[in-house]
Amino acid sequence: MDDPVRDDRISQPGGQSDIPVGGTFGMPTAHGAPSCEVCGRRDESLRAIVIPYVFSFVVMTMHRAWSGVYCWRHRFQRLLAAGFITSLFGWWGLPWGLIHTPAALFKLVRGGVVPEDENVELLARVAIHKLNTGEPGKAIQVFQEALRIKEDERTRNSLLELQAKYPLSNELSDGKAPIWYIASWVSASLLGVGVGLLDYLVVLLLNWVLGAETYWIIAILSWAPLIAMLYLGALILSELLRWVFDRTGTDHLLLGMLFAGGAAGLIWYGIPQGQLIGDYLSALFGGLAFESIGDLIMTSGAVITQGGLWFVLDAFESGLPSDWIYLVLWGFAGILYFWLANKTAQEAIHWRVRLELLQGDLRIEEPNSRLPAWSALGGFAFVLLIGFGVFAGRGRLMRGGPDLAANIERGDELYLAGDFEQAEAAYRQAISAAPNQPGPHESLAWVLYSMGDLEGASAEFTQAMELDADWADPHLGMGYIHLSMDNDLAAQESFQTALALAEDPQYAGQAYYGLGNLAHQVDDLDAAIAYYEQAIREDWQLTMAHMDMALAYYSMAKFSRAVEHANDLIGLLPDWGAPHALLAMSYYQLDQPEILMRELDWAADLNSTDLYSQLLLAEAYWGLEQYDAAKEVLESASVLTPENSQVALLLARLYALEGAFGEAQSLIDAQIDLNPDLVDAYIARAWVYIEVPDLGQAESALDQALKLSPEDWGAHNLRSFVYFHQGRIDEAYTEADTAIR
Repeated sequence: MDDPVRDDRISQPGGQSDIPVGGTFGMPTAHGAPSCEVCGRRDESLRAIVIPYVFSFVVMTMHRAWSGVYCWRHRFQRLLAAGFITSLFGWWGLPWGLIHTPAALFKLVRGGVVPEDENVELLARVAIHKLNTGEPGKAIQVFQEALRIKEDERTRNSLLELQAKYPLSNELSDGKAPIWYIASWVSASLLGVGVGLLDYLVVLLLNWVLGAETYWIIAILSWAPLIAMLYLGALILSELLRWVFDRTGTDHLLLGMLFAGGAAGLIWYGIPQGQLIGDYLSALFGGLAFESIGDLIMTSGAVITQGGLWFVLDAFESGLPSDWIYLVLWGFAGILYFWLANKTAQEAIHWRVRLELLQGDLRIEEPNSRLPAWSALGGFAFVLLIGFGVFAGRGRLMRGGPDLAANIERGDELYLAGDFEQAEAAYRQAISAAPNQPGPHESLAWVLYSMGDLEGASAEFTQAMELDADWADPHLGMGYIHLSMDNDLAAQESFQTALALAEDPQYAGQAYYGLGNLAHQVDDLDAAIAYYEQAIREDWQLTMAHMDMALAYYSMAKFSRAVEHANDLIGLLPDWGAPHALLAMSYYQLDQPEILMRELDWAADLNSTDLYSQLLLAEAYWGLEQYDAAKEVLESASVLTPENSQVALLLARLYALEGAFGEAQSLIDAQIDLNPDLVDAYIARAWVYIEVPDLGQAESALDQALKLSPEDWGAHNLRSFVYFHQGRIDEAYTEADTAIR
């Protein structure tokens, strides 16, 4: 049998070997063996390496490099320093900084420039040194590492000879312990979150230093810290994967690539996750309150499992240039991370398989050796999916950050409770947390509308439309504002736009309901009923469409139909007082006193505090000439809604019926002071003067009302009454005809 091929670089222990090492790195030696230039370490981690970096200033760009022989720790330190120098200061030179910087960063991510031949020779000399100092096991490890760099025949032959001479020193890690896979994925996730948190802190610092406005070039280059953070993630990812592959001895390519891709994905996803966690921690330290420990746990769980997803979706939908720049850089980082993970996995596993084949190791053929690793990866993924599902509901509220979610929830609860001032404060805090989200603007607009601040509501609805032009709800809101301001054409256009945009039947029903209200306001009751019917077909649960359709039938003296639709509404809302009050009014007209009193008592017993119920109940008492009961209801309503003009003006007319003209005039004057163009206030003033009686003052009040609204039929009708009692019969008939037309 022939002797194995020998390499003249190998000698017996205690001997010497002086093989020159090529290259220009000037490697320091002790007895001919290279070592780390910083710490003197001499092992398989040594590399002769060139580490480039770039720094620039205006038109000057300098491309420099560190070169030498370094161990793993000092090589990593220099790669880290070079990456930060290049990321932060390489871009500042025009135009070469923008060209050399990405090229240098790409070389650094790949681990610098590592000349293959020089490093194979360098490691050969280290191996010979280990052999000569009585450490054959270390020599084998060094030769194995040399094969990682390059498939070299001399190195392979040297390794085979040493393995044959020192079989007990021939050690390869055969562990595939699942704990290392899980630990590395957890580490990757924490790394990504750490990168995101660090970038969040840097952004806070830049905002504090630069302020809201700065030069465009400074604004562009302010992205350099994020690039540095992304580079840091890539560098640590590469080292983490190499360490895990060496530790576990993974020799299955598919499993290795799956694991590496998972680690890359966790780091990549962790970066926006860290951004949102930064928002969340800021909110907590800023006083963000939770109703219970359970609410805190659910919100925190949503942040941990889904924060990155909602942060990215929020940035994608915002349309802001800064968010798009972030997404582009984050997307490039994802491509880099997955490419780097794939490359590292292939290199490590191919190297491992070559070593096992050199040993004649058949363990790689064992079918069950990978089951623990597969089980670990599958179990980890299952836990992530379960966590995502558990916190999915709360996660949807994380759009824009936890501060946004908490304030929107609080605002919704306060709005439904009728606490409009506190609801306004909550929605404004939500807007501060996410000014480019349309939802908080739309919610605030409805609160302002409910408070009678039409100008403020209009501004918020307009802002919501600018942020999301395809959302129907802000157009609905603008329709109601135009309706309140008697801008009929603008109201019609807004409702029709909302109808065209409505993808949800609920929004379509609201749009038809708005068009019905518009027709109702101009007394086109047939059209109003048609629109209300269409709204109910779109959304049977739209209770106000049922209510207003019943009122329309009542106004048309179709009292049986009013009863029918009021009963439909009671089926939907049995504890609401408004339909019972309308039933009482309808049964009064149908001359059914027993049912009338039953419904009237029912409406009173329900004690509904909403404006609709109180106005209808007061009108029912008024129709029965129970003025004291009507006044009591209206006075209660005025306490709950002091800003409502309709309540104040009806109460003024009741005071006038009782002869309390001074109190009546005070209420009317207060409404005119608030809104000098309020037509109904001048009509109510005319009613009061008719009761005084002072027909001349009543005529003056009606002239003012018709000056503001020439086609107001109520003002013409009342002026006909005044003219008739003044003996101006022809003018009275003319006014009556005008009112009818």
